[in-house]
Amino acid sequence: EALARGQLFIEYQPQVDLATRCIVGVEALLRWQHPVYGRIDPGRFIPLAEETGMIVPIGDWVLRTACAQNRAWRDAGLPGVKTAVNLSARQLRHPDFAARVLEIVQGEALPRGCVDLEITEGILIDDLDANRQVMGALRAAGVLVSIDDFGPGYSSLNYLSELPVDILKMDGLFVRRLGGSARARPYAIAEAIVAMAHRLELKVIAECVETLEQLGDLGAMRCDEAQGYLFHRPLLAEQVGALLARQADQQAALAPA
Repeated sequence: EALARGQLFIEYQPQVDLATRCIVGVEALLRWQHPVYGRIDPGRFIPLAEETGMIVPIGDWVLRTACAQNRAWRDAGLPGVKTAVNLSARQLRHPDFAARVLEIVQGEALPRGCVDLEITEGILIDDLDANRQVMGALRAAGVLVSIDDFGPGYSSLNYLSELPVDILKMDGLFVRRLGGSARARPYAIAEAIVAMAHRLELKVIAECVETLEQLGDLGAMRCDEAQGYLFHRPLLAEQVGALLARQADQQAALAPA
């Protein structure tokens, strides 16, 4: 009912390149504004959507809406960014999943590398052989694949070497422990994750960055990108557009005459 009545919408949290401090991507985050109950927490309704199977049509709507918004930013002359969309286990198991994703992405004529599918490692290794084929087909068509929430729980170096992915998202659990006065074990663990990912030719995005001290540690270990409240909270599409326009103006001002 919420999907049919237009109560669902998307906010976008910018992802920042740590070397240039420019916005290079956004993560699409599903929201539900109920006319009676107000904003409903995703932690309440997404598991229910997964359980009932509604996550499949909702997931299609999110991907289609996010891709259309990426196209709209580009058509407005704004700097190109990649859009990350979270996937659920139920979506990935759907028999025509890869074909539906490619139909949506190609329908918006987005360049290669503009769509990033975020999947938790536990979902990917649930049926490794089948998922490897699906991810391989998507990557061959120019769709990026990220391991989301990397670190706690399911992480396995053996599976990491097997999974066809492009980006590793360091779980906020590790980021929150950074920024202490002494670079002890939390720093060493996060630094090892970044170094390992780079040796595997993967980019690393740090989640939940909230302090300058955390940012300093991530920069020292050469993390590639970051997102979190230190930079931006999740924003509406028009707010992201304004940020991108401002970024384009700043870059034009700095360009040599």
